[in-house]
Amino acid sequence: MGTDQELRTQREALAQAVNRHDIEAVKAFIHPSYVGQSKRGRSVGYEDMMRLAEQLLAPGGDFEEEVEIEDITVTGDKARITVRRTHAVTAWLWIKSRATTRAVETWWQVDGRWQLVEEQEL
Repeated sequence: MGTDQELRTQREALAQAVNRHDIEAVKAFIHPSYVGQSKRGRSVGYEDMMRLAEQLLAPGGDFEEEVEIEDITVTGDKARITVRRTHAVTAWLWIKSRATTRAVETWWQVDGRWQLVEEQEL
């Protein structure tokens, strides 16, 4: 399996873990040095991301995510994956919310395994 396919498989496995609401599996894909940045410049670290994930993926929740991989660029042990994510969740007052975002994710190969270390919303 080539590196592009390996990364594609890893990213798809992360999306599957999210949709199974398997928080422990999700944590295995995200490196503790993780930093995310929104379009508006707001930064989120690993601990904040995990708290949000625990809320969204709590038992009985209906959060779902679809991920489309648009591009993968690999340079050594570092990769950039451009993704389009669509998520759906029931929000306040039982209103179903659906949104689509694009992001560039940075993955590093750490101890032989690709992990998400950074994402920048486009």
